[in-house]
Amino acid sequence: MATEEEHFRSMMDEGVDREDEEKLPLFRSEVTRTLQEMESPPYHEDQLHAFEKLDWSESLEDSTVDVVKFLAADGDERRRGAALFAAEQPMADALRNQAAWYDARRNEAEEIAAGARQLRHRCLRTVATAKTEDIVCLGAVDYIEHVFKEMPHVASSPAEQMAVARAQANAKGPAATRFVDEFAEVAGRLRRGAADFGGEDQGLAEALTERAATVDALCADMEAFVDKMESSPYWRMLKHLN
Repeated sequence: MATEEEHFRSMMDEGVDREDEEKLPLFRSEVTRTLQEMESPPYHEDQLHAFEKLDWSESLEDSTVDVVKFLAADGDERRRGAALFAAEQPMADALRNQAAWYDARRNEAEEIAAGARQLRHRCLRTVATAKTEDIVCLGAVDYIEHVFKEMPHVASSPAEQMAVARAQANAKGPAATRFVDEFAEVAGRLRRGAADFGGEDQGLAEALTERAATVDALCADMEAFVDKMESSPYWRMLKHLN
């Protein structure tokens, strides 16, 4: 087992993880760009776009919070080493410099996490205004992708697609099963949003909980979902384009 000195000398020799220095600014730039996008026409009231970005922002927030913890731990460990070996100035100075580097990266990651949370809040405010037909359209786009995987050829007419969509729904086939599992995650994101932001906005929490219940109901009755899908604006547009 390595001694404390060997541990910290190895840490000093390995240096810092420069990959974080390259990746973090890219994430920060993407969060800033997406926030600006969500505040501008045509996306500021686009529920489908908000649903899409909600998934991304929640994942980014969660992963960046984890990164913050790792960076903080790395910085603290190097400070501990610098204190233990303060008498060995070159080693102590190197570890302090590395600790400062990790602190700077942690600050960057905290900014990204805060930006991702702000973006998630913005997306949730938009999806909280979604009507049932908006949620049906969102589900229809995803369901048809699963239906395509069960068809012998993708280049099919809307009528053929609808026939397979109904057959899969009636039989609880693979496409319907995959879709329900995936679409249920949307309800989960909405409920987590209600829990995370409900303390500061009870109206938002109630609206998100209602939309989550709508998703649950659609998942619970795939045959009824397909009926709604066939009369949705999404399906009318698809038939018009084909």
